[in-house]
Amino acid sequence: MPDPVYALAIELTPNSMTTVSSDVLRATYTRTIATALRPLQADNAMFELRNEGGKYTTGRNGAVQLAIGRDIQFTATYGGSAFNLFFGRVDRVRRQPLTGDNTNVVVEVVGGGDRLSRAVITTPLFTNINAGSLFTEIMTRANVASFFSDALTDTIPYAWFRDVSARFATDQLIRSGDYRMYVDGAGTVRLRSRYWATTSGTAISSLTEFFSLNINTDTREVINEAKINTIPREQITSPSTIAYISPPFTVPGSGSVGFWLQFLDPFNISQNVPVTSLVTPVASQDYYAAANSDGTGTNYTANISLTMATFGETAVVSLFNGSGNTAYLSRFQLRGYPLRALSPLGVRTENVSSQNVYGKHGFDLDNALIQDYAYIRDYSSNLVSQYKDPVDSIEIGLVNDFTSILMGDVGTTLSIVHSISNVASSWAVQNTSHDISLVDGLRHQTDFRFDRLTGANLFTLDSATLGTLDGSGVLAL
Repeated sequence: MPDPVYALAIELTPNSMTTVSSDVLRATYTRTIATALRPLQADNAMFELRNEGGKYTTGRNGAVQLAIGRDIQFTATYGGSAFNLFFGRVDRVRRQPLTGDNTNVVVEVVGGGDRLSRAVITTPLFTNINAGSLFTEIMTRANVASFFSDALTDTIPYAWFRDVSARFATDQLIRSGDYRMYVDGAGTVRLRSRYWATTSGTAISSLTEFFSLNINTDTREVINEAKINTIPREQITSPSTIAYISPPFTVPGSGSVGFWLQFLDPFNISQNVPVTSLVTPVASQDYYAAANSDGTGTNYTANISLTMATFGETAVVSLFNGSGNTAYLSRFQLRGYPLRALSPLGVRTENVSSQNVYGKHGFDLDNALIQDYAYIRDYSSNLVSQYKDPVDSIEIGLVNDFTSILMGDVGTTLSIVHSISNVASSWAVQNTSHDISLVDGLRHQTDFRFDRLTGANLFTLDSATLGTLDGSGVLAL
Protein backbone atom coordinates (compact mmCIF):
# COMPACT_ATOMS: atom_id res chain seq x y z
CA MET A 1 0.00 0.00 0.00
CA PRO A 2 1.36 3.49 -0.81
CA ASP A 3 2.57 5.71 2.02
CA PRO A 4 0.19 8.25 3.59
CA VAL A 5 -0.17 11.65 1.98
CA TYR A 6 -0.01 14.49 4.51
CA ALA A 7 -1.67 17.88 4.01
CA LEU A 8 -1.22 21.13 5.92
CA ALA A 9 -3.73 23.95 5.44
CA ILE A 10 -3.29 27.40 7.00
CA GLU A 11 -5.77 30.26 7.29
CA LEU A 12 -3.61 32.80 5.44
CA THR A 13 -6.57 35.11 4.93
CA PRO A 14 -9.60 35.23 7.26
CA ASN A 15 -12.02 32.30 6.77
CA SER A 16 -10.02 30.85 3.89
CA MET A 17 -7.67 27.86 4.21
CA THR A 18 -4.65 27.54 1.87
CA THR A 19 -2.75 24.29 1.40
CA VAL A 20 1.03 24.57 1.90
CA SER A 21 1.81 20.85 2.03
CA SER A 22 4.70 21.03 -0.44
CA ASP A 23 6.65 23.27 1.95
CA VAL A 24 6.37 21.01 5.01
CA LEU A 25 9.71 19.50 6.07
CA ARG A 26 8.76 18.25 9.53
CA ALA A 27 5.67 18.08 11.73
CA THR A 28 5.22 17.19 15.39
CA TYR A 29 2.06 17.12 17.50
CA THR A 30 0.77 15.77 20.80
CA ARG A 31 -2.63 14.93 22.18
CA THR A 32 -3.72 13.79 25.65
CA ILE A 33 -6.83 12.92 27.69
CA ALA A 34 -7.93 14.90 30.74
CA THR A 35 -9.27 12.88 33.68
CA ALA A 36 -10.11 13.46 37.33
CA LEU A 37 -6.46 12.72 38.10
CA ARG A 38 -4.88 14.47 35.11
CA PRO A 39 -5.95 18.09 34.50
CA LEU A 40 -6.68 19.38 31.02
CA GLN A 41 -3.60 20.43 29.08
CA ALA A 42 -3.31 22.32 25.81
CA ASP A 43 -2.16 20.04 22.99
CA ASN A 44 0.52 21.52 20.76
CA ALA A 45 2.05 21.08 17.33
CA MET A 46 5.05 22.34 15.37
CA PHE A 47 5.51 22.61 11.61
CA GLU A 48 8.81 23.38 9.92
CA LEU A 49 8.32 24.98 6.51
CA ARG A 50 10.77 25.45 3.64
CA ASN A 51 11.34 29.18 3.11
CA GLU A 52 12.98 29.26 -0.31
CA GLY A 53 13.20 32.76 -1.70
CA GLY A 54 11.83 34.24 1.53
CA LYS A 55 8.34 32.95 0.82
CA TYR A 56 7.37 33.28 4.51
CA THR A 57 9.68 36.17 5.45
CA THR A 58 7.68 38.97 7.05
CA GLY A 59 7.89 42.30 5.25
CA ARG A 60 9.15 40.86 1.99
CA ASN A 61 7.12 41.79 -1.08
CA GLY A 62 4.74 38.97 -1.97
CA ALA A 63 5.61 36.95 1.15
CA VAL A 64 2.98 34.72 2.72
CA GLN A 65 1.85 36.20 6.04
CA LEU A 66 1.68 33.67 8.87
CA ALA A 67 -0.55 35.60 11.25
CA ILE A 68 -0.77 34.75 14.93
CA GLY A 69 -4.15 33.33 15.92
CA ARG A 70 -5.02 31.89 12.51
CA ASP A 71 -6.29 28.31 12.13
CA ILE A 72 -4.15 25.37 11.01
CA GLN A 73 -5.45 21.92 9.96
CA PHE A 74 -3.14 18.91 9.53
CA THR A 75 -4.56 15.78 7.87
CA ALA A 76 -3.48 12.54 6.22
CA THR A 77 -4.94 10.23 3.59
CA TYR A 78 -4.06 6.54 3.73
CA GLY A 79 -5.63 3.44 2.22
CA GLY A 80 -8.56 5.44 0.91
CA SER A 81 -9.37 6.90 4.34
CA ALA A 82 -8.91 10.46 5.60
CA PHE A 83 -7.52 11.16 9.08
CA ASN A 84 -7.73 14.43 11.00
CA LEU A 85 -4.40 14.69 12.83
CA PHE A 86 -4.37 18.14 14.44
CA PHE A 87 -6.37 21.35 14.47
CA GLY A 88 -5.25 24.48 16.27
CA ARG A 89 -4.18 28.10 16.04
CA VAL A 90 -0.85 29.70 15.26
CA ASP A 91 0.76 30.71 18.55
CA ARG A 92 4.30 31.60 17.47
CA VAL A 93 6.32 31.93 14.26
CA ARG A 94 10.11 31.60 14.52
CA ARG A 95 12.40 32.96 11.82
CA GLN A 96 16.10 33.84 11.58
CA PRO A 97 16.18 36.70 9.07
CA LEU A 98 19.90 37.43 9.55
CA THR A 99 20.87 34.02 8.16
CA GLY A 100 19.28 34.59 4.76
CA ASP A 101 15.97 34.11 2.99
CA ASN A 102 16.32 30.34 2.67
CA THR A 103 16.21 29.71 6.43
CA ASN A 104 13.35 27.44 7.37
CA VAL A 105 10.36 28.85 9.26
CA VAL A 106 8.99 27.13 12.34
CA VAL A 107 5.27 27.53 13.15
CA GLU A 108 4.19 26.64 16.68
CA VAL A 109 0.52 25.79 17.14
CA VAL A 110 -1.71 25.33 20.21
CA GLY A 111 -4.80 23.14 20.30
CA GLY A 112 -8.31 23.73 21.62
CA GLY A 113 -7.31 23.42 25.28
CA ASP A 114 -5.53 26.78 24.98
CA ARG A 115 -8.78 28.49 23.96
CA LEU A 116 -10.45 27.08 27.08
CA SER A 117 -7.63 28.47 29.23
CA ARG A 118 -8.04 31.96 27.80
CA ALA A 119 -11.83 32.18 27.67
CA VAL A 120 -13.38 33.69 30.83
CA ILE A 121 -17.00 32.78 31.45
CA THR A 122 -19.82 33.73 33.80
CA THR A 123 -23.02 31.70 33.91
CA PRO A 124 -26.43 31.94 35.50
CA LEU A 125 -27.32 29.51 38.27
CA PHE A 126 -28.43 26.17 36.89
CA THR A 127 -30.66 23.91 39.00
CA ASN A 128 -30.78 20.12 38.47
CA ILE A 129 -28.90 20.34 35.21
CA ASN A 130 -27.66 17.29 33.35
CA ALA A 131 -23.85 17.03 33.27
CA GLY A 132 -23.82 16.95 29.46
CA SER A 133 -26.05 20.02 29.31
CA LEU A 134 -23.70 21.88 31.65
CA PHE A 135 -20.82 20.98 29.33
CA THR A 136 -22.80 22.50 26.45
CA GLU A 137 -23.34 25.71 28.45
CA ILE A 138 -19.61 26.01 29.19
CA MET A 139 -18.57 25.38 25.58
CA THR A 140 -21.16 27.84 24.24
CA ARG A 141 -20.02 30.62 26.55
CA ALA A 142 -16.39 29.92 25.63
CA ASN A 143 -17.30 30.30 21.92
CA VAL A 144 -16.09 26.77 21.12
CA ALA A 145 -17.27 26.03 17.59
CA SER A 146 -17.32 22.23 17.76
CA PHE A 147 -17.97 20.02 20.79
CA PHE A 148 -19.58 16.70 21.69
CA SER A 149 -20.74 14.94 24.85
CA ASP A 150 -21.67 11.36 25.56
CA ALA A 151 -25.19 10.79 26.86
CA LEU A 152 -24.45 11.35 30.56
CA THR A 153 -26.98 10.43 33.24
CA ASP A 154 -25.63 12.45 36.18
CA THR A 155 -27.67 15.41 37.41
CA ILE A 156 -25.90 18.34 39.08
CA PRO A 157 -28.14 19.99 41.70
CA TYR A 158 -26.60 23.48 41.48
CA ALA A 159 -23.98 24.86 39.14
CA TRP A 160 -22.70 28.35 38.45
CA PHE A 161 -19.40 29.99 37.50
CA ARG A 162 -18.31 33.60 37.88
CA ASP A 163 -15.30 35.08 36.07
CA VAL A 164 -13.43 31.78 35.72
CA SER A 165 -11.63 30.27 32.76
CA ALA A 166 -13.55 27.72 30.71
CA ARG A 167 -10.67 25.36 31.47
CA PHE A 168 -11.34 25.66 35.22
CA ALA A 169 -15.05 25.07 34.66
CA THR A 170 -14.47 21.97 32.52
CA ASP A 171 -11.91 20.60 35.00
CA GLN A 172 -14.50 20.98 37.76
CA LEU A 173 -17.05 19.16 35.62
CA ILE A 174 -14.62 16.35 34.74
CA ARG A 175 -13.65 15.85 38.38
CA SER A 176 -17.26 15.94 39.58
CA GLY A 177 -18.10 12.77 37.66
CA ASP A 178 -14.73 11.15 36.87
CA TYR A 179 -15.30 11.93 33.19
CA ARG A 180 -12.74 12.04 30.35
CA MET A 181 -12.19 14.87 27.90
CA TYR A 182 -9.92 15.54 24.95
CA VAL A 183 -9.70 17.57 21.74
CA ASP A 184 -9.71 15.38 18.64
CA GLY A 185 -7.75 15.88 15.43
CA ALA A 186 -10.53 17.96 13.88
CA GLY A 187 -10.59 20.36 16.83
CA THR A 188 -13.79 19.01 18.42
CA VAL A 189 -13.81 19.09 22.23
CA ARG A 190 -15.21 15.73 23.40
CA LEU A 191 -16.55 14.88 26.87
CA ARG A 192 -16.83 11.15 27.51
CA SER A 193 -18.42 9.12 30.28
CA ARG A 194 -16.47 7.67 33.18
CA TYR A 195 -16.63 4.23 31.54
CA TRP A 196 -15.22 5.31 28.19
CA ALA A 197 -11.78 3.83 27.45
CA THR A 198 -11.95 1.76 30.64
CA THR A 199 -14.03 -1.21 29.54
CA SER A 200 -13.15 -3.81 26.94
CA GLY A 201 -13.77 -2.69 23.39
CA THR A 202 -12.72 -3.81 19.95
CA ALA A 203 -8.99 -3.34 19.52
CA ILE A 204 -8.24 -1.42 16.33
CA SER A 205 -4.90 -3.17 15.90
CA SER A 206 -2.78 -5.90 17.43
CA LEU A 207 0.83 -4.91 18.05
CA THR A 208 3.67 -7.43 18.26
CA GLU A 209 6.63 -5.44 16.94
CA PHE A 210 7.82 -2.15 18.40
CA PHE A 211 10.47 0.50 17.84
CA SER A 212 10.58 0.94 21.62
CA LEU A 213 8.74 -0.65 24.55
CA ASN A 214 8.62 0.39 28.22
CA ILE A 215 6.43 -1.40 30.76
CA ASN A 216 5.91 0.68 33.88
CA THR A 217 4.53 -0.10 37.32
CA ASP A 218 4.97 2.68 39.85
CA THR A 219 3.26 4.44 42.73
CA ARG A 220 2.82 7.89 41.19
CA GLU A 221 -0.92 7.44 40.75
CA VAL A 222 -1.59 5.29 43.81
CA ILE A 223 -4.52 6.61 45.87
CA ASN A 224 -5.01 5.02 49.27
CA GLU A 225 -6.60 8.02 50.95
CA ALA A 226 -9.31 9.95 49.09
CA LYS A 227 -10.94 13.05 50.55
CA ILE A 228 -13.85 14.66 48.73
CA ASN A 229 -15.31 17.89 50.07
CA THR A 230 -18.23 20.09 49.12
CA ILE A 231 -20.46 22.81 50.51
CA PRO A 232 -24.11 21.72 50.55
CA ARG A 233 -26.72 24.35 49.80
CA GLU A 234 -30.18 25.00 51.21
CA GLN A 235 -32.88 26.78 49.24
CA ILE A 236 -34.36 29.72 51.21
CA THR A 237 -38.08 29.74 50.44
CA SER A 238 -38.89 33.32 51.49
CA PRO A 239 -37.50 36.36 49.63
CA SER A 240 -34.52 38.07 51.24
CA THR A 241 -32.61 41.26 50.47
CA ILE A 242 -29.49 40.03 48.71
CA ALA A 243 -28.04 43.27 47.23
CA TYR A 244 -28.33 47.00 47.89
CA ILE A 245 -26.64 50.33 47.15
CA SER A 246 -25.60 53.04 49.59
CA PRO A 247 -24.98 56.01 49.49
CA PRO A 248 -27.23 57.68 46.86
CA PHE A 249 -25.96 58.49 43.37
CA THR A 250 -27.27 60.51 40.45
CA VAL A 251 -28.98 59.42 37.25
CA PRO A 252 -28.68 62.18 34.64
CA GLY A 253 -31.78 63.59 33.00
CA SER A 254 -32.65 61.68 29.82
CA GLY A 255 -29.59 59.53 30.59
CA SER A 256 -28.70 56.15 32.03
CA VAL A 257 -26.30 54.46 34.45
CA GLY A 258 -25.24 50.84 34.70
CA PHE A 259 -23.54 48.79 37.39
CA TRP A 260 -22.85 45.27 38.68
CA LEU A 261 -24.10 44.00 42.02
CA GLN A 262 -22.90 40.92 43.88
CA PHE A 263 -25.46 38.93 45.82
CA LEU A 264 -24.74 38.71 49.56
CA ASP A 265 -25.78 35.95 51.93
CA PRO A 266 -28.45 37.54 54.17
CA PHE A 267 -27.18 35.37 57.04
CA ASN A 268 -23.54 36.36 56.48
CA ILE A 269 -23.10 39.45 54.33
CA SER A 270 -19.35 38.87 54.05
CA GLN A 271 -20.07 35.92 51.76
CA ASN A 272 -21.40 35.91 48.21
CA VAL A 273 -24.38 33.68 47.55
CA PRO A 274 -26.04 32.25 44.42
CA VAL A 275 -29.69 33.10 43.88
CA THR A 276 -32.20 30.86 42.13
CA SER A 277 -34.58 33.69 41.23
CA LEU A 278 -35.15 37.40 41.89
CA VAL A 279 -38.27 39.24 42.89
CA THR A 280 -39.18 41.82 40.26
CA PRO A 281 -38.10 45.17 41.76
CA VAL A 282 -41.06 47.23 42.93
CA ALA A 283 -40.98 51.00 42.44
CA SER A 284 -40.79 53.01 45.69
CA GLN A 285 -40.31 49.81 47.71
CA ASP A 286 -37.09 48.52 46.11
CA TYR A 287 -35.90 51.71 44.43
CA TYR A 288 -36.71 55.38 44.88
CA ALA A 289 -35.52 58.48 42.97
CA ALA A 290 -35.96 62.10 43.97
CA ALA A 291 -34.64 65.58 43.27
CA ASN A 292 -32.46 65.59 46.41
CA SER A 293 -29.94 63.09 47.74
CA ASP A 294 -31.88 62.68 51.02
CA GLY A 295 -34.99 61.56 49.12
CA THR A 296 -36.84 64.84 49.41
CA GLY A 297 -38.12 67.02 46.61
CA THR A 298 -39.78 65.98 43.39
CA ASN A 299 -40.38 62.22 43.15
CA TYR A 300 -38.85 60.91 39.92
CA THR A 301 -39.34 57.21 40.66
CA ALA A 302 -42.01 56.85 37.98
CA ASN A 303 -39.52 58.20 35.42
CA ILE A 304 -36.97 55.48 36.16
CA SER A 305 -37.00 52.38 33.93
CA LEU A 306 -34.97 49.36 34.93
CA THR A 307 -33.44 46.48 32.97
CA MET A 308 -31.44 43.68 34.51
CA ALA A 309 -29.53 40.51 33.60
CA THR A 310 -28.85 38.00 36.36
CA PHE A 311 -26.07 35.45 36.77
CA GLY A 312 -25.31 32.96 39.52
CA GLU A 313 -23.94 35.39 42.12
CA THR A 314 -24.30 38.72 40.32
CA ALA A 315 -26.61 40.96 38.37
CA VAL A 316 -25.93 43.74 35.91
CA VAL A 317 -28.42 46.61 36.23
CA SER A 318 -29.19 49.50 33.91
CA LEU A 319 -31.36 52.48 34.92
CA PHE A 320 -32.77 55.12 32.55
CA ASN A 321 -34.08 58.46 33.73
CA GLY A 322 -36.94 59.49 31.46
CA SER A 323 -37.26 62.95 32.97
CA GLY A 324 -35.21 65.89 31.80
CA ASN A 325 -33.86 66.50 35.29
CA THR A 326 -31.09 64.90 37.30
CA ALA A 327 -32.46 62.41 39.84
CA TYR A 328 -30.85 60.99 42.97
CA LEU A 329 -31.33 57.27 43.47
CA SER A 330 -31.66 57.29 47.24
CA ARG A 331 -32.78 53.67 47.60
CA PHE A 332 -31.98 50.54 45.58
CA GLN A 333 -32.15 46.92 46.62
CA LEU A 334 -32.69 43.49 45.09
CA ARG A 335 -34.66 40.70 46.72
CA GLY A 336 -34.47 37.05 45.82
CA TYR A 337 -34.31 33.43 46.89
CA PRO A 338 -30.73 32.58 47.87
CA LEU A 339 -29.04 29.21 48.18
CA ARG A 340 -27.70 29.35 51.70
CA ALA A 341 -24.36 27.64 52.34
CA LEU A 342 -24.49 24.93 55.01
CA SER A 343 -21.63 23.39 56.94
CA PRO A 344 -18.90 21.95 54.68
CA LEU A 345 -19.32 18.23 54.04
CA GLY A 346 -16.42 15.86 53.48
CA VAL A 347 -15.86 12.12 53.15
CA ARG A 348 -12.55 10.36 53.58
CA THR A 349 -11.84 6.78 52.49
CA GLU A 350 -8.62 4.99 53.36
CA ASN A 351 -7.00 1.64 52.66
CA VAL A 352 -4.60 0.91 55.50
CA SER A 353 -3.15 -2.18 53.85
CA SER A 354 -2.08 -0.12 50.83
CA GLN A 355 -0.68 2.62 53.08
CA ASN A 356 1.41 0.06 54.97
CA VAL A 357 2.99 -1.13 51.73
CA TYR A 358 3.33 2.09 49.65
CA GLY A 359 3.03 4.87 52.21
CA LYS A 360 0.19 7.36 52.25
CA HIS A 361 -0.85 8.66 48.82
CA GLY A 362 -3.64 11.19 49.18
CA PHE A 363 -6.13 12.65 46.72
CA ASP A 364 -8.12 15.74 47.72
CA LEU A 365 -11.06 17.05 45.75
CA ASP A 366 -13.03 20.20 46.58
CA ASN A 367 -15.95 20.39 44.21
CA ALA A 368 -19.14 22.45 44.61
CA LEU A 369 -20.88 20.56 41.80
CA ILE A 370 -21.23 17.49 44.02
CA GLN A 371 -23.96 17.78 46.66
CA ASP A 372 -25.21 14.29 47.49
CA TYR A 373 -23.58 12.48 50.43
CA ALA A 374 -24.10 8.98 49.00
CA TYR A 375 -22.50 10.05 45.71
CA ILE A 376 -19.49 11.54 47.54
CA ARG A 377 -19.11 8.38 49.63
CA ASP A 378 -19.24 6.07 46.61
CA TYR A 379 -16.91 8.29 44.56
CA SER A 380 -14.31 8.34 47.34
CA SER A 381 -14.60 4.59 47.86
CA ASN A 382 -14.35 3.88 44.12
CA LEU A 383 -11.15 5.95 43.75
CA VAL A 384 -9.40 4.08 46.54
CA SER A 385 -10.65 0.72 45.28
CA GLN A 386 -9.39 1.43 41.77
CA TYR A 387 -6.03 3.04 42.61
CA LYS A 388 -4.96 1.50 45.93
CA ASP A 389 -2.29 -0.52 44.08
CA PRO A 390 0.22 0.68 41.46
CA VAL A 391 -1.36 1.18 38.05
CA ASP A 392 0.28 -0.48 35.07
CA SER A 393 1.14 1.59 32.02
CA ILE A 394 2.95 0.87 28.79
CA GLU A 395 4.89 3.26 26.57
CA ILE A 396 5.61 2.10 23.05
CA GLY A 397 7.16 3.67 19.99
CA LEU A 398 6.14 2.83 16.44
CA VAL A 399 7.81 3.88 13.19
CA ASN A 400 5.91 3.81 9.90
CA ASP A 401 3.29 1.37 11.18
CA PHE A 402 0.79 3.62 9.48
CA THR A 403 -2.43 1.74 10.28
CA SER A 404 -1.79 1.69 14.03
CA ILE A 405 -0.29 5.19 14.08
CA LEU A 406 -3.12 6.90 12.22
CA MET A 407 -5.97 4.99 13.85
CA GLY A 408 -4.47 4.99 17.36
CA ASP A 409 -5.96 8.22 18.64
CA VAL A 410 -6.43 8.93 22.34
CA GLY A 411 -9.06 6.71 23.93
CA THR A 412 -8.82 3.98 21.32
CA THR A 413 -7.96 0.43 22.33
CA LEU A 414 -4.99 -1.52 21.01
CA SER A 415 -4.09 -5.13 21.70
CA ILE A 416 -0.44 -5.43 22.78
CA VAL A 417 1.34 -8.76 22.65
CA HIS A 418 4.91 -9.21 23.86
CA SER A 419 5.78 -12.78 24.79
CA ILE A 420 9.03 -11.99 26.62
CA SER A 421 7.24 -9.58 28.98
CA ASN A 422 4.17 -11.83 29.23
CA VAL A 423 1.95 -9.00 27.96
CA ALA A 424 -1.08 -10.07 25.96
CA SER A 425 -4.04 -7.79 26.65
CA SER A 426 -5.92 -4.67 25.52
CA TRP A 427 -4.79 -1.20 26.55
CA ALA A 428 -6.31 2.28 26.10
CA VAL A 429 -4.33 5.15 24.58
CA GLN A 430 -3.94 8.02 27.07
CA ASN A 431 -1.64 10.33 25.11
CA THR A 432 0.27 10.37 21.85
CA SER A 433 3.32 12.21 20.54
CA HIS A 434 4.04 12.26 16.79
CA ASP A 435 7.19 13.24 14.89
CA ILE A 436 6.97 13.23 11.10
CA SER A 437 9.97 13.90 8.85
CA LEU A 438 9.37 14.46 5.14
CA VAL A 439 13.02 15.02 4.20
CA ASP A 440 14.83 12.20 2.36
CA GLY A 441 11.80 9.94 2.54
CA LEU A 442 8.96 9.58 5.03
CA ARG A 443 9.52 8.72 8.68
CA HIS A 444 6.54 8.89 11.04
CA GLN A 445 7.38 7.97 14.64
CA THR A 446 4.69 7.90 17.30
CA ASP A 447 5.11 7.41 21.03
CA PHE A 448 2.02 6.10 22.80
CA ARG A 449 1.23 5.96 26.50
CA PHE A 450 -1.33 3.31 27.44
CA ASP A 451 -3.25 2.50 30.60
CA ARG A 452 -4.55 -0.98 31.25
CA LEU A 453 -8.31 -1.31 30.82
CA THR A 454 -9.54 -1.10 34.43
CA GLY A 455 -13.29 -1.56 34.17
CA ALA A 456 -13.67 -5.04 32.73
CA ASN A 457 -15.37 -6.29 35.93
CA LEU A 458 -17.80 -3.36 36.31
CA PHE A 459 -21.51 -3.96 35.89
CA THR A 460 -22.44 -1.54 33.11
CA LEU A 461 -25.99 -1.07 31.85
CA ASP A 462 -26.75 -1.34 28.13
CA SER A 463 -23.71 -3.55 27.54
CA ALA A 464 -24.19 -7.05 26.15
CA THR A 465 -21.10 -8.36 27.94
CA LEU A 466 -20.85 -6.08 30.99
CA GLY A 467 -24.55 -5.71 31.78
CA THR A 468 -25.08 -9.29 32.89
CA LEU A 469 -25.43 -10.16 36.59
CA ASP A 470 -23.40 -13.36 36.43
CA GLY A 471 -21.68 -12.97 39.79
CA SER A 472 -18.41 -11.66 38.35
CA GLY A 473 -19.32 -7.96 38.16
CA VAL A 474 -19.37 -5.25 40.78
CA LEU A 475 -21.56 -2.17 40.79
CA ALA A 476 -19.95 0.88 39.18
CA LEU A 477 -20.38 4.43 40.45
